[in-house]
Amino acid sequence: MSATLNAFLRSACEGREASVRVRVAHLYGDYVQFCGAQKLRPVQRNKFGRLLRKEGLTVTMDDSGATWVTGAVFVLELPSGLDLADRTALRLIAQELARQRTVEGFAAEADGAVNDHGDLEMAGGCYLLNAGTTDKERKEFPAGEPCDLWPWLPKWWKPKSRLRDSVRGAALGAAGIAVRLRRGEG
Repeated sequence: MSATLNAFLRSACEGREASVRVRVAHLYGDYVQFCGAQKLRPVQRNKFGRLLRKEGLTVTMDDSGATWVTGAVFVLELPSGLDLADRTALRLIAQELARQRTVEGFAAEADGAVNDHGDLEMAGGCYLLNAGTTDKERKEFPAGEPCDLWPWLPKWWKPKSRLRDSVRGAALGAAGIAVRLRRGEG
């Protein structure tokens, strides 16, 4: 493993912002080696660049034809005892909250205004309830027709699959928790 990549991984594992510029071939080889040690199946090499771009890293080719990846990674420190599915679930929740911020335009600063009465948690709870109901019960609350607990206009009720509703509900709950933390609630 290169010294640059080793320093990057050490910073990332310590929970600090880390930035790296490394050849993709080196990164892919280290990734395959890591997957082998963890008994995980790596993605195919031809999909690796797309995976890096999806993670927000920049993949470029220089004049000599070498492919490089550059980017910053923010690591969320997680307690021990979580398996791969737990970590993936938390990642999906974080990605959904980021999507709500960047794509939907719901800024963190505005969350406090809409959460005076726990609206974020209520909305999150509605999605979580919907995820846990039977198919028959889910049909009673299609898009635009939420349950009576829904805190906002019906047009904002957009159920999807059980997994998607679970992730969306948890992300709304996390946004509500963040509002409470910003307010200094203990």
